[in-house]
Amino acid sequence: MKFVWIISFVCFLIGNWSIAETVSLESLLREMTDRDRLTYYPEHPYKTRQWSSYDRRSDLPDKNWRNWYANEDWSQFVRTEISNDLSVQHSTSVKRAIPQRKRGLINIGRIEEVLLDETGPGAITRFWCTISRSDGNGILRVYVDGKTIIQGKILEIVSGGKICGAPLSSSVPQKAPLMERGHNLYLPIPYAKSCKVTYESPELYLNPRKLQKPYEREHLFYNIETRTYPDSVTVLSLDSATLEKCKDLITETCRRLLSGEQSKDGKRMSLGEFIEPGKSISVEDSTDQNGGRAIREFSLVVNNGKDNQALRSTVIEMSFDGERTVWCPAGEFFGAGYKYEPFRCWNTSAESNGMMRCRWVMPYEKNCKVTVYNFGAEKIQISGSELLFAPYAWKKGSSMHFGTSWKELKKSKTRENGIMFMVNYATLEGTGILVGTGLTVYNRAPNWWGEGDERIYADGEKSPSHFGTGTEDFFGYAWCRTDAFDHPFTAQPVGSRFGPTFNLRHRSLDAILFHKKLVFDMEFWHSNDSGKEDVDVDYAPTVSWYMLPGGKSNVVPAPDAVKLPVRTEVVQP
Repeated sequence: MKFVWIISFVCFLIGNWSIAETVSLESLLREMTDRDRLTYYPEHPYKTRQWSSYDRRSDLPDKNWRNWYANEDWSQFVRTEISNDLSVQHSTSVKRAIPQRKRGLINIGRIEEVLLDETGPGAITRFWCTISRSDGNGILRVYVDGKTIIQGKILEIVSGGKICGAPLSSSVPQKAPLMERGHNLYLPIPYAKSCKVTYESPELYLNPRKLQKPYEREHLFYNIETRTYPDSVTVLSLDSATLEKCKDLITETCRRLLSGEQSKDGKRMSLGEFIEPGKSISVEDSTDQNGGRAIREFSLVVNNGKDNQALRSTVIEMSFDGERTVWCPAGEFFGAGYKYEPFRCWNTSAESNGMMRCRWVMPYEKNCKVTVYNFGAEKIQISGSELLFAPYAWKKGSSMHFGTSWKELKKSKTRENGIMFMVNYATLEGTGILVGTGLTVYNRAPNWWGEGDERIYADGEKSPSHFGTGTEDFFGYAWCRTDAFDHPFTAQPVGSRFGPTFNLRHRSLDAILFHKKLVFDMEFWHSNDSGKEDVDVDYAPTVSWYMLPGGKSNVVPAPDAVKLPVRTEVVQP
Protein backbone atom coordinates (compact mmCIF):
# COMPACT_ATOMS: atom_id res chain seq x y z
CA MET A 1 0.00 0.00 0.00
CA LYS A 2 2.83 2.39 0.86
CA PHE A 3 4.57 1.62 -2.46
CA VAL A 4 1.36 2.38 -4.37
CA TRP A 5 1.05 5.70 -2.53
CA ILE A 6 4.60 6.70 -3.50
CA ILE A 7 3.98 5.92 -7.18
CA SER A 8 0.75 7.93 -7.11
CA PHE A 9 2.53 10.84 -5.47
CA VAL A 10 5.27 10.83 -8.11
CA CYS A 11 2.81 10.65 -11.00
CA PHE A 12 0.78 13.47 -9.50
CA LEU A 13 3.79 15.77 -9.32
CA ILE A 14 5.00 14.87 -12.81
CA GLY A 15 1.55 15.58 -14.16
CA ASN A 16 1.44 18.95 -12.44
CA TRP A 17 4.81 20.04 -13.77
CA SER A 18 3.92 19.13 -17.36
CA ILE A 19 1.19 21.79 -17.40
CA ALA A 20 2.11 25.40 -18.09
CA GLU A 21 0.41 27.39 -15.35
CA THR A 22 -1.09 30.83 -15.61
CA VAL A 23 0.80 33.23 -13.35
CA SER A 24 -1.30 35.12 -10.81
CA LEU A 25 -1.08 36.41 -7.26
CA GLU A 26 -2.51 33.09 -6.12
CA SER A 27 -0.03 30.97 -8.07
CA LEU A 28 2.93 33.08 -6.90
CA LEU A 29 1.90 32.85 -3.25
CA ARG A 30 1.60 29.08 -3.52
CA GLU A 31 4.96 28.92 -5.28
CA MET A 32 6.59 30.92 -2.48
CA THR A 33 5.98 28.16 0.08
CA ASP A 34 6.39 25.19 -2.27
CA ARG A 35 9.83 23.88 -1.40
CA ASP A 36 9.87 21.48 -4.35
CA ARG A 37 9.20 24.24 -6.88
CA LEU A 38 12.72 25.65 -6.56
CA THR A 39 14.21 22.29 -7.51
CA TYR A 40 12.72 22.34 -11.04
CA TYR A 41 14.08 24.65 -13.70
CA PRO A 42 11.04 26.52 -15.09
CA GLU A 43 9.43 25.14 -18.22
CA HIS A 44 9.12 28.74 -19.42
CA PRO A 45 12.27 30.47 -18.08
CA TYR A 46 11.83 34.08 -17.08
CA LYS A 47 14.37 36.92 -16.93
CA THR A 48 15.27 38.27 -13.49
CA ARG A 49 16.37 41.84 -12.90
CA GLN A 50 16.96 44.32 -10.09
CA TRP A 51 16.03 48.00 -10.17
CA SER A 52 17.91 50.00 -7.56
CA SER A 53 19.18 53.43 -6.53
CA TYR A 54 22.85 52.50 -7.11
CA ASP A 55 25.19 55.38 -8.00
CA ARG A 56 24.88 55.87 -11.75
CA ARG A 57 28.49 57.05 -12.03
CA SER A 58 29.35 53.34 -11.96
CA ASP A 59 27.88 53.11 -15.48
CA LEU A 60 30.65 55.22 -16.99
CA PRO A 61 32.48 53.21 -19.64
CA ASP A 62 36.03 54.06 -18.59
CA LYS A 63 35.56 52.12 -15.34
CA ASN A 64 37.77 54.56 -13.48
CA TRP A 65 37.91 53.06 -10.01
CA ARG A 66 36.44 56.18 -8.39
CA ASN A 67 33.43 55.86 -10.66
CA TRP A 68 33.26 52.07 -10.60
CA TYR A 69 33.06 52.11 -6.79
CA ALA A 70 30.96 55.30 -6.53
CA ASN A 71 28.93 55.07 -3.33
CA GLU A 72 26.18 57.72 -3.40
CA ASP A 73 23.57 54.98 -3.73
CA TRP A 74 20.51 57.06 -2.88
CA SER A 75 17.77 58.87 -4.76
CA GLN A 76 19.00 57.68 -8.13
CA PHE A 77 15.96 57.14 -10.36
CA VAL A 78 14.99 56.06 -13.85
CA ARG A 79 13.58 59.53 -14.59
CA THR A 80 11.37 62.31 -13.23
CA GLU A 81 7.76 62.74 -14.39
CA ILE A 82 5.20 65.52 -13.96
CA SER A 83 1.71 64.07 -13.60
CA ASN A 84 -1.67 65.84 -13.64
CA ASP A 85 -0.06 68.79 -15.40
CA LEU A 86 -1.82 72.07 -14.55
CA SER A 87 -0.03 74.86 -16.40
CA VAL A 88 3.20 73.52 -17.84
CA GLN A 89 3.33 72.15 -21.36
CA HIS A 90 4.67 68.62 -21.71
CA SER A 91 7.59 70.04 -23.67
CA THR A 92 8.71 72.04 -20.64
CA SER A 93 11.89 70.63 -19.14
CA VAL A 94 11.42 69.01 -15.75
CA LYS A 95 14.85 70.34 -14.84
CA ARG A 96 13.60 73.89 -15.50
CA ALA A 97 10.12 73.39 -14.05
CA ILE A 98 11.17 72.28 -10.56
CA PRO A 99 13.15 75.39 -9.61
CA GLN A 100 10.50 77.63 -11.19
CA ARG A 101 7.84 75.99 -9.03
CA LYS A 102 9.99 76.47 -5.97
CA ARG A 103 10.20 80.21 -6.63
CA GLY A 104 6.44 80.36 -7.14
CA LEU A 105 6.73 81.36 -10.79
CA ILE A 106 4.61 78.49 -12.14
CA ASN A 107 2.08 75.98 -10.94
CA ILE A 108 2.74 72.43 -12.06
CA GLY A 109 1.33 69.05 -11.24
CA ARG A 110 2.54 66.18 -9.13
CA ILE A 111 6.24 65.34 -9.48
CA GLU A 112 6.97 61.62 -9.34
CA GLU A 113 10.33 59.90 -9.39
CA VAL A 114 10.26 56.65 -11.37
CA LEU A 115 11.93 53.75 -9.54
CA LEU A 116 10.93 51.00 -11.95
CA ASP A 117 9.46 50.96 -15.44
CA GLU A 118 9.06 47.45 -16.83
CA THR A 119 7.08 45.97 -19.66
CA GLY A 120 5.54 42.58 -19.06
CA PRO A 121 4.30 40.02 -18.65
CA GLY A 122 6.07 39.94 -15.31
CA ALA A 123 5.99 40.34 -11.55
CA ILE A 124 7.68 42.26 -8.75
CA THR A 125 9.05 39.62 -6.39
CA ARG A 126 10.74 41.71 -3.67
CA PHE A 127 10.84 45.38 -2.68
CA TRP A 128 13.42 46.65 -0.17
CA CYS A 129 13.94 50.27 0.85
CA THR A 130 15.19 52.54 3.59
CA ILE A 131 14.96 56.32 4.04
CA SER A 132 16.94 59.01 5.83
CA ARG A 133 16.23 62.65 6.69
CA SER A 134 12.52 62.01 6.30
CA ASP A 135 9.45 61.08 8.30
CA GLY A 136 8.60 58.32 5.85
CA ASN A 137 5.48 60.05 4.56
CA GLY A 138 6.50 60.15 0.90
CA ILE A 139 3.92 58.62 -1.42
CA LEU A 140 4.59 55.35 -3.23
CA ARG A 141 2.50 54.45 -6.27
CA VAL A 142 2.42 51.20 -8.20
CA TYR A 143 0.89 51.34 -11.67
CA VAL A 144 -0.09 48.02 -13.27
CA ASP A 145 -1.04 48.06 -16.94
CA GLY A 146 -1.35 51.84 -16.69
CA LYS A 147 -3.69 51.86 -13.67
CA THR A 148 -2.84 52.86 -10.09
CA ILE A 149 -3.39 49.76 -7.95
CA ILE A 150 -1.35 50.69 -4.85
CA GLN A 151 -0.93 54.17 -3.39
CA GLY A 152 0.02 55.42 0.03
CA LYS A 153 2.81 56.33 2.42
CA ILE A 154 5.84 54.32 1.44
CA LEU A 155 6.58 52.72 4.80
CA GLU A 156 2.94 51.86 5.40
CA ILE A 157 2.92 49.93 2.13
CA VAL A 158 6.35 48.29 2.15
CA SER A 159 6.63 47.30 5.81
CA GLY A 160 3.65 48.72 7.68
CA GLY A 161 1.07 46.08 6.79
CA LYS A 162 -1.24 48.29 4.72
CA ILE A 163 -1.71 45.69 1.98
CA CYS A 164 -0.60 42.49 3.77
CA GLY A 165 0.71 41.31 7.11
CA ALA A 166 4.10 40.17 8.38
CA PRO A 167 6.37 38.62 7.28
CA LEU A 168 5.36 39.48 3.70
CA SER A 169 5.40 43.11 4.83
CA SER A 170 7.92 43.78 7.60
CA SER A 171 11.06 45.65 8.66
CA VAL A 172 14.32 44.53 10.28
CA PRO A 173 15.98 44.66 12.75
CA GLN A 174 12.79 44.79 14.79
CA LYS A 175 14.60 46.33 17.78
CA ALA A 176 16.01 49.24 15.77
CA PRO A 177 14.23 52.60 15.46
CA LEU A 178 11.80 52.53 12.55
CA MET A 179 13.86 54.88 10.36
CA GLU A 180 17.00 52.78 10.90
CA ARG A 181 15.49 49.55 9.58
CA GLY A 182 15.42 47.87 6.21
CA HIS A 183 11.84 47.66 4.95
CA ASN A 184 10.88 44.55 2.99
CA LEU A 185 7.81 43.72 0.92
CA TYR A 186 7.65 40.14 -0.36
CA LEU A 187 4.07 40.23 -1.59
CA PRO A 188 4.33 39.48 -5.33
CA ILE A 189 2.82 42.01 -7.75
CA PRO A 190 2.06 40.35 -11.13
CA TYR A 191 1.29 42.35 -14.27
CA ALA A 192 0.19 41.34 -17.75
CA LYS A 193 1.55 44.26 -19.77
CA SER A 194 3.53 46.73 -17.70
CA CYS A 195 4.46 47.97 -14.27
CA LYS A 196 5.73 51.35 -13.09
CA VAL A 197 6.66 52.30 -9.51
CA THR A 198 6.99 55.96 -8.52
CA TYR A 199 7.78 57.98 -5.41
CA GLU A 200 6.59 61.47 -4.54
CA SER A 201 8.11 63.51 -1.74
CA PRO A 202 8.54 67.29 -1.52
CA GLU A 203 11.65 66.73 0.60
CA LEU A 204 13.44 65.60 -2.55
CA TYR A 205 12.82 68.98 -4.22
CA LEU A 206 13.59 71.68 -1.68
CA ASN A 207 16.01 73.37 -4.08
CA PRO A 208 17.28 72.86 -7.61
CA ARG A 209 19.33 69.72 -7.30
CA LYS A 210 22.65 71.21 -8.31
CA LEU A 211 22.33 73.76 -5.50
CA GLN A 212 21.28 71.25 -2.88
CA LYS A 213 23.66 70.05 -0.22
CA PRO A 214 23.19 66.30 -0.66
CA TYR A 215 23.28 65.50 3.05
CA GLU A 216 20.52 67.99 3.85
CA ARG A 217 17.78 66.41 1.76
CA GLU A 218 15.83 63.18 1.87
CA HIS A 219 17.66 60.03 0.78
CA LEU A 220 15.69 57.09 -0.62
CA PHE A 221 17.53 53.81 -1.08
CA TYR A 222 15.68 51.01 -2.89
CA ASN A 223 16.14 47.57 -4.45
CA ILE A 224 13.23 46.08 -6.44
CA GLU A 225 13.49 42.66 -8.04
CA THR A 226 11.38 41.50 -10.94
CA ARG A 227 10.65 38.59 -13.23
CA THR A 228 9.87 39.13 -16.90
CA TYR A 229 8.11 36.13 -18.44
CA PRO A 230 8.17 35.10 -22.11
CA ASP A 231 5.12 36.03 -24.15
CA SER A 232 3.98 32.40 -24.02
CA VAL A 233 3.11 32.84 -20.33
CA THR A 234 -0.24 34.36 -19.35
CA VAL A 235 -0.08 36.68 -16.35
CA LEU A 236 -3.18 37.88 -14.49
CA SER A 237 -2.56 41.44 -13.29
CA LEU A 238 -2.94 42.39 -9.66
CA ASP A 239 -5.88 44.63 -8.73
CA SER A 240 -7.83 45.47 -5.59
CA ALA A 241 -10.41 42.75 -6.24
CA THR A 242 -7.65 40.13 -6.46
CA LEU A 243 -6.10 41.33 -3.22
CA GLU A 244 -9.46 40.94 -1.49
CA LYS A 245 -10.07 37.53 -3.06
CA CYS A 246 -6.65 36.26 -1.92
CA LYS A 247 -6.93 37.69 1.58
CA ASP A 248 -7.16 34.28 3.25
CA LEU A 249 -4.34 32.85 1.11
CA ILE A 250 -2.10 35.79 2.05
CA THR A 251 -2.81 35.12 5.73
CA GLU A 252 -2.11 31.41 5.27
CA THR A 253 1.14 32.15 3.43
CA CYS A 254 2.29 34.36 6.30
CA ARG A 255 1.42 31.63 8.79
CA ARG A 256 3.33 28.99 6.85
CA LEU A 257 6.43 31.15 6.47
CA LEU A 258 6.53 31.73 10.22
CA SER A 259 5.71 28.16 11.24
CA GLY A 260 8.90 26.38 10.20
CA GLU A 261 6.88 23.44 8.90
CA GLN A 262 8.68 20.12 8.92
CA SER A 263 8.36 17.08 6.69
CA LYS A 264 7.10 13.93 8.38
CA ASP A 265 6.98 11.00 5.95
CA GLY A 266 10.02 9.15 4.67
CA LYS A 267 13.07 7.15 5.67
CA ARG A 268 15.18 8.55 8.49
CA MET A 269 18.88 7.89 8.97
CA SER A 270 21.35 9.19 11.54
CA LEU A 271 25.07 9.83 11.65
CA GLY A 272 27.47 8.54 14.31
CA GLU A 273 28.07 10.16 17.67
CA PHE A 274 31.76 11.10 17.56
CA ILE A 275 34.31 12.03 14.90
CA GLU A 276 38.03 11.86 15.65
CA PRO A 277 40.37 14.56 14.26
CA GLY A 278 41.04 13.98 10.57
CA LYS A 279 38.22 11.45 10.27
CA SER A 280 34.71 11.48 8.80
CA ILE A 281 31.37 9.71 8.95
CA SER A 282 28.96 9.14 6.07
CA VAL A 283 25.48 7.96 5.16
CA GLU A 284 24.35 6.90 1.69
CA ASP A 285 21.04 6.28 -0.01
CA SER A 286 20.10 4.76 -3.37
CA THR A 287 16.76 4.90 -5.14
CA ASP A 288 15.04 2.05 -6.96
CA GLN A 289 14.12 2.02 -10.64
CA ASN A 290 10.84 3.87 -10.06
CA GLY A 291 12.22 7.39 -9.63
CA GLY A 292 14.13 9.78 -7.43
CA ARG A 293 14.20 10.80 -3.81
CA ALA A 294 15.25 13.89 -1.91
CA ILE A 295 16.73 14.81 1.42
CA ARG A 296 13.91 16.90 2.85
CA GLU A 297 15.37 17.66 6.25
CA PHE A 298 18.80 17.49 7.84
CA SER A 299 19.38 18.19 11.54
CA LEU A 300 22.61 18.20 13.50
CA VAL A 301 24.15 19.27 16.82
CA VAL A 302 27.92 19.88 16.93
CA ASN A 303 29.43 19.87 20.43
CA ASN A 304 26.14 21.11 21.87
CA GLY A 305 26.42 24.31 19.82
CA LYS A 306 28.96 25.73 22.27
CA ASP A 307 32.20 25.18 20.33
CA ASN A 308 32.95 28.03 17.92
CA GLN A 309 35.90 26.33 16.28
CA ALA A 310 34.00 23.07 15.76
CA LEU A 311 31.25 24.90 13.87
CA ARG A 312 33.92 26.00 11.36
CA SER A 313 36.20 22.93 11.34
CA THR A 314 33.32 20.48 10.97
CA VAL A 315 32.52 20.31 7.25
CA ILE A 316 29.50 18.93 5.41
CA GLU A 317 30.05 17.39 1.99
CA MET A 318 27.22 16.12 -0.22
CA SER A 319 27.26 14.25 -3.50
CA PHE A 320 24.21 13.62 -5.66
CA ASP A 321 24.25 11.11 -8.51
CA GLY A 322 28.04 11.02 -8.33
CA GLU A 323 28.54 14.82 -8.36
CA ARG A 324 29.89 16.61 -5.30
CA THR A 325 27.88 19.82 -5.02
CA VAL A 326 28.15 20.76 -1.33
CA TRP A 327 31.30 21.52 0.64
CA CYS A 328 30.73 23.91 3.52
CA PRO A 329 31.51 24.33 7.24
CA ALA A 330 28.59 23.02 9.29
CA GLY A 331 27.81 26.31 11.02
CA GLU A 332 27.63 28.22 7.76
CA PHE A 333 25.76 25.46 5.93
CA PHE A 334 22.94 25.83 8.46
CA GLY A 335 23.22 29.64 8.52
CA ALA A 336 24.45 29.90 12.12
CA GLY A 337 28.01 31.01 11.40
CA TYR A 338 30.52 30.03 14.07
CA LYS A 339 29.31 31.97 17.12
CA TYR A 340 26.09 30.14 17.86
CA GLU A 341 22.88 32.08 18.47
CA PRO A 342 19.32 30.84 17.82
CA PHE A 343 17.42 32.06 14.75
CA ARG A 344 14.76 30.75 12.39
CA CYS A 345 14.38 31.19 8.66
CA TRP A 346 12.16 29.33 6.23
CA ASN A 347 14.94 27.00 5.03
CA THR A 348 17.39 26.84 7.94
CA SER A 349 17.31 27.43 11.67
CA ALA A 350 19.30 27.12 14.89
CA GLU A 351 17.55 26.27 18.14
CA SER A 352 18.39 27.16 21.72
CA ASN A 353 19.49 23.57 22.46
CA GLY A 354 22.19 23.65 19.75
CA MET A 355 20.11 21.87 17.10
CA MET A 356 20.67 23.18 13.57
CA ARG A 357 18.13 22.30 10.85
CA CYS A 358 18.13 22.53 7.08
CA ARG A 359 14.93 22.17 5.05
CA TRP A 360 16.21 22.83 1.54
CA VAL A 361 14.88 20.04 -0.69
CA MET A 362 17.93 18.21 -2.08
CA PRO A 363 16.87 15.81 -4.86
CA TYR A 364 18.71 13.02 -6.66
CA GLU A 365 17.77 10.56 -9.35
CA LYS A 366 19.77 7.51 -8.24
CA ASN A 367 21.96 8.03 -5.19
CA CYS A 368 23.39 10.45 -2.69
CA LYS A 369 26.12 10.50 -0.09
CA VAL A 370 26.41 12.81 2.92
CA THR A 371 29.75 13.06 4.70
CA VAL A 372 30.70 15.03 7.80
CA TYR A 373 34.43 15.72 8.24
CA ASN A 374 36.32 16.78 11.33
CA PHE A 375 39.20 18.98 10.23
CA GLY A 376 39.74 20.22 13.78
CA ALA A 377 42.35 19.23 16.34
CA GLU A 378 39.88 17.77 18.85
CA LYS A 379 37.30 14.99 18.77
CA ILE A 380 33.79 16.32 18.15
CA GLN A 381 30.44 15.02 19.28
CA ILE A 382 27.60 14.76 16.78
CA SER A 383 24.23 14.40 18.50
CA GLY A 384 20.64 14.53 17.37
CA SER A 385 21.69 14.00 13.78
CA GLU A 386 18.99 12.93 11.35
CA LEU A 387 18.45 12.96 7.60
CA LEU A 388 14.98 12.51 6.15
CA PHE A 389 14.89 10.78 2.75
CA ALA A 390 11.48 11.08 1.12
CA PRO A 391 9.78 10.62 -2.29
CA TYR A 392 10.53 13.13 -5.01
CA ALA A 393 9.37 13.29 -8.63
CA TRP A 394 12.65 13.39 -10.57
CA LYS A 395 12.10 14.91 -14.01
CA LYS A 396 14.94 14.66 -16.52
CA GLY A 397 15.95 17.99 -18.00
CA SER A 398 14.18 19.89 -15.23
CA SER A 399 15.17 18.51 -11.80
CA MET A 400 18.25 20.14 -10.32
CA HIS A 401 20.84 19.23 -7.71
CA PHE A 402 21.33 21.42 -4.66
CA GLY A 403 24.75 22.96 -4.08
CA THR A 404 26.56 25.12 -1.54
CA SER A 405 30.08 26.57 -1.64
CA TRP A 406 32.19 28.38 0.95
CA LYS A 407 35.41 30.39 0.79
CA GLU A 408 37.25 32.83 3.05
CA LEU A 409 39.49 35.84 2.64
CA LYS A 410 41.49 35.51 5.85
CA LYS A 411 42.93 38.68 7.37
CA SER A 412 42.23 40.60 4.20
CA LYS A 413 43.39 44.22 4.19
CA THR A 414 40.50 46.68 3.97
CA ARG A 415 42.01 48.27 0.86
CA GLU A 416 44.24 47.00 -1.94
CA ASN A 417 46.71 49.69 -2.93
CA GLY A 418 44.47 52.23 -1.27
CA ILE A 419 41.26 51.31 -3.13
CA MET A 420 38.32 48.94 -2.85
CA PHE A 421 38.17 45.62 -4.68
CA MET A 422 35.70 43.00 -5.86
CA VAL A 423 35.17 39.63 -4.18
CA ASN A 424 33.86 36.87 -6.40
CA TYR A 425 31.40 34.97 -4.19
CA ALA A 426 31.03 32.28 -6.86
CA THR A 427 30.92 31.74 -10.61
CA LEU A 428 28.44 29.04 -11.60
CA GLU A 429 28.53 27.39 -15.01
CA GLY A 430 25.47 25.47 -16.15
CA THR A 431 21.72 25.95 -15.96
CA GLY A 432 20.17 26.81 -12.64
CA ILE A 433 19.04 29.34 -10.05
CA LEU A 434 20.73 31.23 -7.23
CA VAL A 435 18.80 30.63 -4.00
CA GLY A 436 20.93 31.55 -1.01
CA THR A 437 23.80 33.67 0.28
CA GLY A 438 25.54 33.79 3.63
CA LEU A 439 28.34 36.03 4.85
CA THR A 440 30.58 35.62 7.87
CA VAL A 441 32.65 38.70 8.73
CA TYR A 442 35.15 39.38 11.47
CA ASN A 443 35.86 43.12 11.54
CA ARG A 444 38.80 44.80 13.28
CA ALA A 445 38.74 48.08 11.41
CA PRO A 446 37.20 51.15 13.05
CA ASN A 447 34.51 51.65 10.43
CA TRP A 448 31.68 49.83 8.68
CA TRP A 449 32.65 46.78 6.63
CA GLY A 450 29.54 46.54 4.41
CA GLU A 451 29.52 49.48 2.01
CA GLY A 452 30.00 47.15 -0.97
CA ASP A 453 27.28 46.54 -3.59
CA GLU A 454 26.41 43.19 -5.15
CA ARG A 455 26.92 42.84 -8.89
CA ILE A 456 25.39 39.76 -10.41
CA TYR A 457 25.80 38.93 -14.09
CA ALA A 458 23.70 36.26 -15.82
CA ASP A 459 24.59 34.54 -19.09
CA GLY A 460 27.33 36.84 -20.32
CA GLU A 461 25.82 40.21 -19.41
CA LYS A 462 28.26 43.09 -19.85
CA SER A 463 26.41 45.14 -17.24
CA PRO A 464 25.06 43.41 -14.14
CA SER A 465 21.31 42.82 -14.10
CA HIS A 466 21.54 43.02 -10.28
CA PHE A 467 23.44 46.04 -8.92
CA GLY A 468 22.75 46.84 -5.29
CA THR A 469 23.25 49.67 -2.82
CA GLY A 470 25.16 48.10 0.08
CA THR A 471 25.92 44.75 1.66
CA GLU A 472 23.50 45.13 4.55
CA ASP A 473 20.86 46.28 2.07
CA PHE A 474 21.40 43.06 0.13
CA PHE A 475 20.65 41.14 3.34
CA GLY A 476 17.48 43.12 4.01
CA TYR A 477 18.48 45.47 6.83
CA ALA A 478 20.11 48.93 6.77
CA TRP A 479 22.27 51.63 8.36
CA CYS A 480 25.05 49.38 9.69
CA ARG A 481 22.78 48.00 12.43
CA THR A 482 24.28 45.25 14.55
CA ASP A 483 21.03 44.07 16.21
CA ALA A 484 20.24 40.37 15.93
CA PHE A 485 17.13 39.58 13.89
CA ASP A 486 15.49 36.86 11.85
CA HIS A 487 12.86 36.67 9.14
CA PRO A 488 11.80 33.77 6.87
CA PHE A 489 14.14 34.98 4.12
CA THR A 490 16.88 36.90 5.93
CA ALA A 491 18.68 36.90 9.27
CA GLN A 492 21.53 38.32 11.31
CA PRO A 493 21.93 35.86 14.20
CA VAL A 494 25.04 37.71 15.40
CA GLY A 495 25.97 41.32 14.72
CA SER A 496 28.95 43.34 15.90
CA ARG A 497 30.66 46.50 14.68
CA PHE A 498 34.05 45.29 15.99
CA GLY A 499 33.95 41.50 15.96
CA PRO A 500 31.96 38.74 14.23
CA THR A 501 28.81 39.22 12.16
CA PHE A 502 26.74 36.57 10.37
CA ASN A 503 24.29 37.50 7.63
CA LEU A 504 21.92 35.23 5.71
CA ARG A 505 19.57 35.66 2.77
CA HIS A 506 17.40 32.99 1.16
CA ARG A 507 15.49 33.46 -2.08
CA SER A 508 12.13 32.13 -3.17
CA LEU A 509 10.27 34.13 -5.81
CA ASP A 510 13.34 36.37 -6.12
CA ALA A 511 15.64 33.47 -7.06
CA ILE A 512 17.93 34.45 -9.95
CA LEU A 513 17.76 32.27 -13.06
CA PHE A 514 20.66 31.62 -15.39
CA HIS A 515 20.84 29.42 -18.47
CA LYS A 516 24.59 29.13 -19.01
CA LYS A 517 26.54 31.09 -16.40
CA LEU A 518 26.16 33.25 -13.30
CA VAL A 519 28.89 35.53 -11.93
CA PHE A 520 28.24 36.76 -8.39
CA ASP A 521 30.57 39.55 -7.24
CA MET A 522 30.44 41.84 -4.23
CA GLU A 523 32.44 45.02 -3.69
CA PHE A 524 34.74 44.81 -0.69
CA TRP A 525 34.03 48.45 0.13
CA HIS A 526 35.16 49.09 3.68
CA SER A 527 34.83 52.56 5.17
CA ASN A 528 38.21 52.33 6.82
CA ASP A 529 40.79 54.63 5.27
CA SER A 530 43.28 54.75 8.13
CA GLY A 531 46.00 53.09 6.08
CA LYS A 532 47.17 51.08 9.09
CA GLU A 533 48.93 47.91 8.06
CA ASP A 534 47.46 45.88 10.94
CA VAL A 535 43.82 46.53 9.95
CA ASP A 536 42.35 43.34 8.55
CA VAL A 537 39.02 41.57 8.10
CA ASP A 538 38.01 37.91 7.81
CA TYR A 539 35.41 37.68 5.04
CA ALA A 540 33.72 34.37 4.18
CA PRO A 541 30.81 34.16 1.70
CA THR A 542 28.57 31.11 1.32
CA VAL A 543 26.51 30.62 -1.86
CA SER A 544 23.67 28.13 -2.45
CA TRP A 545 22.05 27.18 -5.75
CA TYR A 546 20.21 24.56 -7.74
CA MET A 547 21.72 23.46 -11.07
CA LEU A 548 20.95 20.79 -13.64
CA PRO A 549 23.32 17.80 -13.40
CA GLY A 550 26.72 18.71 -14.75
CA GLY A 551 26.76 22.26 -13.36
CA LYS A 552 30.06 23.56 -11.93
CA SER A 553 31.19 26.09 -9.34
CA ASN A 554 34.59 27.77 -9.38
CA VAL A 555 34.84 27.53 -5.57
CA VAL A 556 36.80 24.46 -4.50
CA PRO A 557 37.04 22.73 -1.10
CA ALA A 558 39.42 24.49 1.30
CA PRO A 559 40.34 22.09 4.13
CA ASP A 560 43.35 24.17 5.18
CA ALA A 561 41.15 27.26 5.57
CA VAL A 562 38.65 25.61 7.94
CA LYS A 563 41.51 24.52 10.21
CA LEU A 564 42.52 28.12 10.92
CA PRO A 565 41.38 29.52 14.29
CA VAL A 566 38.18 31.53 14.15
CA ARG A 567 38.15 34.97 15.78
CA THR A 568 35.32 35.83 18.15
CA GLU A 569 36.62 38.47 20.52
CA VAL A 570 35.05 41.91 20.27
CA VAL A 571 37.90 44.37 19.78
CA GLN A 572 37.37 48.10 20.21
CA PRO A 573 39.63 50.31 18.09
